[in-house]
Amino acid sequence: MGRKKIQITRIMDERNRQVTFTKRKFGLMKKAYELSVLCDCEIALIIFNSSNKLFQYASTDMDKVLLKYTEYNEPHEKVVLHIHDLKGRIQLNLPRGKAQSRPHYS
Repeated sequence: MGRKKIQITRIMDERNRQVTFTKRKFGLMKKAYELSVLCDCEIALIIFNSSNKLFQYASTDMDKVLLKYTEYNEPHEKVVLHIHDLKGRIQLNLPRGKAQSRPHYS
């Protein structure tokens, strides 16, 4: 038996929101770790909570991953999630500033 789908909206109760944040943050970091191990890839995850507190995970040195990111000039996929349209879009960034996009359904 699977879990019930929940509506993705802001949790109004502060305590419930904090509990959900903590659980989902841990789950997201666990998934990032698993992806880095299973697929031998570098991952940097940066999260700021509603109080602007920073949480981070990096499979290697965070500074090295971020430097690699800032120096990367090749075309790449960029996932953009819109709050009101929870269907993501993948955007291919081309060197000349032109972009092609196609729907991406998660």
